[in-house]
Amino acid sequence: MNPDKTQTINNKEPKEIDLFLLFKSILREKKLIFLIVIFSSFSTLIYSLLIKPIWEGSFNIVIRDKSSLSSKSSRNTEISKIIGGNNFNENITQKLILKSPSVLLPVFQYRKDFYKNKKNENLSFKSWLKDELFIDYEENSTVLNIKYRNKDKKLILDVLNMISTQYKDYSKKEQIRNLTKTRKYLENQKAIMEAKSLE
Repeated sequence: MNPDKTQTINNKEPKEIDLFLLFKSILREKKLIFLIVIFSSFSTLIYSLLIKPIWEGSFNIVIRDKSSLSSKSSRNTEISKIIGGNNFNENITQKLILKSPSVLLPVFQYRKDFYKNKKNENLSFKSWLKDELFIDYEENSTVLNIKYRNKDKKLILDVLNMISTQYKDYSKKEQIRNLTKTRKYLENQKAIMEAKSLE
């Protein structure tokens, strides 16, 4: 057998780690390791003391499917469809309504006024919605989860209460608008039918 080939085969075998040598090298550099650990611990402590914690508050809204409502409501839904109701998924619609400026603009204005005297910042509605407010459905459910993050606990409670109130008000206005629209449609249909019956 060729000695060169034997040598290359022996070189390919994995070498074992000598723990004693490793331990000796760690002991040799113990001052450097100790300094790194102390510096890391100290800088982490300072960072944790200087940075204010970010708090999060949340609440849920259960979106009822229109098909699960009473027969009277389902009749109103059918009439709404005839009048010009949309065919979008109800859950997506409710999420978009809750994210819309028509619901959230007063809340956003309150948040801006809250920080008016404390710090000077140019916060837009879109960046506020993206950075501080999170609205999405729980997985495989009709439960809409609203989360708000901020460094001020009081502001979190105020904002969540305002969002809840604004959404309720908007929903009531929307129901009234739909009922008014339905009533006008039925009155028009009644007038048309009366005219046809007289003919």
